[in-house]
Amino acid sequence: MNLPFSGNGPWSGPLAMALTVAAALSVGACGGGGDAPQGAKPDDATQGAKLDTTQCQYTFDPSIVVGRDVQCGVLVAPQDRRNPAGGVVRIPYAVFKSPGASTQSPVVYLTGGPGGSWVDTVASVKKGKSPGLDSVDKLPRDEVVIEQRGSSGTAPSLDSCAMPTWAPEAHIDWQAAQAIAMEAVQACAAGTTGRGIQAAGFNTDELAADVADLARLLGYQKVVLNGVSYGTMWASAILRDFPTLVESAILDSVVQQPQLPLARLAEGFEPALQALSNACAASPACAATGANFVNRVETLVTALDQQPLVWSRGPSGQLTSGVLMSSLIPLMAFYSTALPEYIDFFEALVQQRRWVDGVPAQAQDLVFQLGTLDAQASYQGQYLSIVCADNASVTLPQVQAQLSTIRPAFRTYVKAATESLFQACQRWPARRDLPASSLAPVRSNVPILILSGAADPLTPRAWALEAASTLPAAILVEFPLRGHSLQSGSCVASIVKTFLEGTLPNTACAATDLGL
Repeated sequence: MNLPFSGNGPWSGPLAMALTVAAALSVGACGGGGDAPQGAKPDDATQGAKLDTTQCQYTFDPSIVVGRDVQCGVLVAPQDRRNPAGGVVRIPYAVFKSPGASTQSPVVYLTGGPGGSWVDTVASVKKGKSPGLDSVDKLPRDEVVIEQRGSSGTAPSLDSCAMPTWAPEAHIDWQAAQAIAMEAVQACAAGTTGRGIQAAGFNTDELAADVADLARLLGYQKVVLNGVSYGTMWASAILRDFPTLVESAILDSVVQQPQLPLARLAEGFEPALQALSNACAASPACAATGANFVNRVETLVTALDQQPLVWSRGPSGQLTSGVLMSSLIPLMAFYSTALPEYIDFFEALVQQRRWVDGVPAQAQDLVFQLGTLDAQASYQGQYLSIVCADNASVTLPQVQAQLSTIRPAFRTYVKAATESLFQACQRWPARRDLPASSLAPVRSNVPILILSGAADPLTPRAWALEAASTLPAAILVEFPLRGHSLQSGSCVASIVKTFLEGTLPNTACAATDLGL
């Protein structure tokens, strides 16, 4: 069995799934030290946005020379632009400079999550490589990374609380788990307000204004946006609120404001399974194992609901249907080609009713790791402020209505995820109800490259089609064999680089691309 051992993903069980919807993991970071660009440290009490170029919050690879290869600083912006005298947030940024003179607009990379940070990523970027495109040579233009306000890299951050996920209740009694999580939400809210943070200003509209302020202060007339997952919602808000700033955009694994993920969380799971079934059916070796993954997963979930397996590393010592789902979803999102072996593995376990001798330790580690992804995540305060604002108009009947669109075997898990997040948002005091204009379809005539994986259970193909319908200059590229967060591998690199050069890309490689 050749299953992937490591990875990161956003749905780590009903509660983590609820508290980390539609995360995108193409995140970057930037490092610090050395000389920074010229500039004076602003007074943190002043109104409006300013740059502080006397500090750099990041640690770069030794091959990167600060001041020559990268310029780094902090955007100091109001925590809430409606109340600019009410405190500031310090948002690190870094500009990876063009290797030569360039008049091309910079690429601004927008992380996913919400909660994505560049802190742990740009430290590994070598000289001559792009900070935001996997293994791609440095682009012949400036490349800019900026933290999400409220993430672990900013001050203040809203990362002081984490939600329990790997506990017996999380996969056995979701109502008990929800009660525990709500206590954590209220404690998180109390701690945030107790520190005097204006958390209502930590939302997508404010993040869009951060990018506009940074571009203005750095002297950029136009920018190219490159967003992944939640970063596409961030980019869409910039397109809507600052249309003259954007020259073009790349939207990878699209989620936009009108889609209100809380009310539509269930839409991607079965279509992604079906896409993998179709791909499997086209391969004789895979088809021989039985291609209908939707039916096979339904059977597995039903069997584990009736009788969980004994497993010492599982919550309450069991392998439940919740553990299956919480490891299956990130596997689909990030390792879609491993799914046939993974399902074979689980079917063998269920048939034998135990973790038999000889089950590879690697496979057990994978299930545990995928099932507990983000269990220790510490950005839920920021996550709630952003997601609860974007989903503020969603009602409980809307949340419950999506259950009728999926198979009964999957409903308990989705109900746990969506209702837990809905209840958390009701208890989050910093929620700001965004106006209807913030939730309208985004319209723009600028060139846009949309990337969508057919096997993506987090941001499904239907969302990419909806986005493209109001973006007349968009090019939609679909990858039938891939899942979530696509900007890795030679195929996507070629398509993105050609698009950035202003040329219509050859997308034929997408049909067989595995992200290599």
